[in-house]
Amino acid sequence: MKIFVSAGGTGGHVFPALEFIKLAMANGHTVYWFGTKRGIERNNLPANCHLFEINAVGYRGKRFLQKIFSIFRLVQTIFEVAIKFIKYKPKKVLCFGGYVSLPVGLAAVLFRVPIYLHEQNTVLGTANKILLKFAKKCFLGLPLTNTQKNGYFELTGNPIRKILLEPDQEYDMASIYITGGSQGANYLNDVIPKALNKVNHRLRVVHQAGEGSSELVFNTYLKNKFDLLVVKDFFDDPFAEIQKADFVISRSGALTVSEITSLNKGSLYIPIAKSIDDHQLHNAKYAVGVGMGEIFSESESLDNLIDKLNEIIEQRSYLSWQKNSDIDHSQAAEKIYNHIFNYD
Repeated sequence: MKIFVSAGGTGGHVFPALEFIKLAMANGHTVYWFGTKRGIERNNLPANCHLFEINAVGYRGKRFLQKIFSIFRLVQTIFEVAIKFIKYKPKKVLCFGGYVSLPVGLAAVLFRVPIYLHEQNTVLGTANKILLKFAKKCFLGLPLTNTQKNGYFELTGNPIRKILLEPDQEYDMASIYITGGSQGANYLNDVIPKALNKVNHRLRVVHQAGEGSSELVFNTYLKNKFDLLVVKDFFDDPFAEIQKADFVISRSGALTVSEITSLNKGSLYIPIAKSIDDHQLHNAKYAVGVGMGEIFSESESLDNLIDKLNEIIEQRSYLSWQKNSDIDHSQAAEKIYNHIFNYD
């Protein structure tokens, strides 16, 4: 069966979609992916997945003239996508949110192709809000903060790669993994080393700094303070680093929250202050609500962060965060696949 999938830009949209399409293609379906010209999807798609790059642009947070231009581009892009519908005749469409999904979803409405949505965060994104009235089902990565009509929604989790849970490693000091995600590393790179340098405990620290940042971040740490200090731009297997840690310091994008909780770990979440609809704060509140972490605000002082870290380490709060997640994200792709192809 031919299916269209839309996701682009950030890892929070792209990587869950990737897990789904791998499963769909393994079961003999032909997948056509609609992504952006500037996103990470180009370098991550399987070789036999067809990629259509469309030049959609965002609307929210723009100035007036930019908003006018984005509406014009939306109409233009719908026609571009419509040509693909005419040529390839998909049987189903799955949109993973983001502005690239809107023209794909609206074109599907025009051609009366069944639409399915996936929302990664605890707050519906703009594209999903618009497309919801046309969708057969909206799959949820995390529970929504606002109660919605139950018939439209199914809590599946965020598709992540399969996880092999291993016994926790025991150290005689706290072990911390730091990651800022694809968009939020700068604040963590600047503030976390300064705070950990002044924590009243010896530590094991592993820090993912992001592209081109590892040398600067490494030099910010006081080397003799740590029994282990590893700083890299990226780690080949970040899941393994999370598993080896007692707890994580991170942003609170939906995929980050899903990966950490699926590995039965907790985190000190520092939400990006100006995320759209404040979704990072709501994601973090979800994790805290199920007892798997705490929240620290960017607006608080460095001294407050030092005090918070000392408290977590002294009280070993992270031990109570290490519990089974209430959502099995590693099965999310199968749940979505079965609903789309086996139940409908």
